[in-house]
Amino acid sequence: MKTRDGLEKLEDPRTDTEYFWVSHYTYLAENGYQLRPRYRPGWVPSWLGAPGPLRLLTFEDWHYPLPSPIVIDAIRIEDGFAVALKRVPVATQELSALRFLSLDPVTQSPLNHTVPLLQVLPVPGDSEAITVMPKLREFMWPYFHCRREVLECLRQIIEVRLSCLRLKGQTDSLLIGQGVGFMHSLGICHGDACTYNFMMDATEVCPRGFHYAFPQSIDGTGDNLVTKPRCQCQVRYYIIDFETSQQFSCDRDYALRQVDDTRCDIPFSPELAEANIIAKVPYNPFRLDVFNIGATFQLICEDYFGQLDELQPFLGWLAAQEPSARPRLEDAMKELLVFIASRSEEWLDFPTTRIYLCSVTGKRYENSTQFGKILLDHYTTTRNSS
Repeated sequence: MKTRDGLEKLEDPRTDTEYFWVSHYTYLAENGYQLRPRYRPGWVPSWLGAPGPLRLLTFEDWHYPLPSPIVIDAIRIEDGFAVALKRVPVATQELSALRFLSLDPVTQSPLNHTVPLLQVLPVPGDSEAITVMPKLREFMWPYFHCRREVLECLRQIIEVRLSCLRLKGQTDSLLIGQGVGFMHSLGICHGDACTYNFMMDATEVCPRGFHYAFPQSIDGTGDNLVTKPRCQCQVRYYIIDFETSQQFSCDRDYALRQVDDTRCDIPFSPELAEANIIAKVPYNPFRLDVFNIGATFQLICEDYFGQLDELQPFLGWLAAQEPSARPRLEDAMKELLVFIASRSEEWLDFPTTRIYLCSVTGKRYENSTQFGKILLDHYTTTRNSS
């Protein structure tokens, strides 16, 4: 039996987590959603019987590493709209939060940047449901083309505006904002506001689309992605994943949460220091969201080596070590707008270049292909000499 690197069967390389989607292929099709060919019952890999040396990356149905094993892409059959499907336990706050944030008129507000919930499909005989949302792309790639793009992304994530929007059954006016600011204005903390949970609608950035499991590709047959600079498009950013979200009825400044309830992909926040975890010190989750936004963009700035240094004081304010020193997102928004207004058009449009720091040579590279070749050569030399 042929194997790939002696690890996976070429005849059927699908993983255990993929088989959930295989077993629900027909159910999803009956409800209007079509998965990729790899997940069809009775699927036969397209590379079997192909002539000549196998170049597996050129076969669309070879690509399987999903960004998350509980999320997959699909096509809405009635109109060809690209969607993402996610397995969500029914008895969780994530599904409740998604439904709440999808209520009219909240979902109709142009200021709402939480990912739209299009439909919820029950999983027959299971305690899970499948949520249907638009297919989105990780927000950091393609890389930022200029400073203006970075600032617009940050603005959308934290923007807060005053609105007279009223929810059904409520009589008080609400403070409504975009992104995480929108959630905070409704008394909802996200809990894990970080790189993996900020996404973008890449319809215009990737005008020919992109393959969900091979994002460098249009169709999964090669490294052929076509992109446009964000500053030449209308790009909308979204917040996803509400497993760690929670709604509070008290003032945000007095909200407290137990460390045990936290799962955060930015592990170096002061609230989550080992000593605090051991002592189970409660923390303010809204302040943690602010820290995580600042820390996320600090990490982005590091990738651009000095090209975004002027933004660092603002980000340092968001990511202050002392939680009480961090601003509310309403105040952060005011300062960000002042910062943007103080910059010249030339400064805003100055091209930015993602820099790769090589741990092998200690050098910086602007070209990802050159950087990858250095690492590959080092790996090959090291393996051959061992």
